[in-house]
Amino acid sequence: MIAEGFANTATKQDFEALSGRMNGLEEKVEGVDDRLKIVETKLDKALYREFERVDKLERRVNKIEEKIGMSK
Repeated sequence: MIAEGFANTATKQDFEALSGRMNGLEEKVEGVDDRLKIVETKLDKALYREFERVDKLERRVNKIEEKIGMSK
């Protein structure tokens, strides 16, 4: 019975192979994380530019409304 239990036990080589695969996976995840940070930065910049653009347009519309007597 004991021999059968040890027959299904992982070997040192099994753990080393698993460790190598985990290291590879960790490197891939780090790469994805780095790329995601770049995308987030670009999106933040684009969103900021759009907010600035909308704010400028709102100020212009408010000035036009004031000139034609439609101010709130």
